[in-house]
Amino acid sequence: MDDIYLNEFLDADDLPEQGNKSFPVWVSDKNSSLKAYEVIKILQTQKKQYIRRHSLKSQFIKKSSYQISKAEVARMTNVKPQPLFNSVIYSDALSRYLDSVNHELEEAKLRKIAKNKGGLRVRQKEELVKELQATNKEKKDLLLETVDAVYERTLMKLPLDVKRKLKLEM
Repeated sequence: MDDIYLNEFLDADDLPEQGNKSFPVWVSDKNSSLKAYEVIKILQTQKKQYIRRHSLKSQFIKKSSYQISKAEVARMTNVKPQPLFNSVIYSDALSRYLDSVNHELEEAKLRKIAKNKGGLRVRQKEELVKELQATNKEKKDLLLETVDAVYERTLMKLPLDVKRKLKLEM
């Protein structure tokens, strides 16, 4: 009854996972592949959070901030990187999996950086200064034109006797 009730209100993705975790074929709890797989998953979520929180290209200079290294995985699993990624049965599959995760993280980083390619932050300082100077000059010219137009209009509306007293009309 609980499953039917939850299915009415939640999507299948929103339901909490039961104890049935599906792992790739090469993962086994008899060797260090399970621990390495779980460490990669944990590091992947950490790196995704870093990518989500940072958006400037300069924040992604160090690859270690958004990529998972073999040494990092080996350190967290307490196994040396050489046997973990080169000399055991599952090492090829583990290396391919790590490469695919790193490729996914790289694409996420590129998408995040590409989103911020707009606005004034992207443009060069010299370009912005020139544009500001041109805008200020246009505003000044427009102000002078407006003042001249107001002055001309005022002179046109003044009565003739006032113009003669001000010696504007002869």
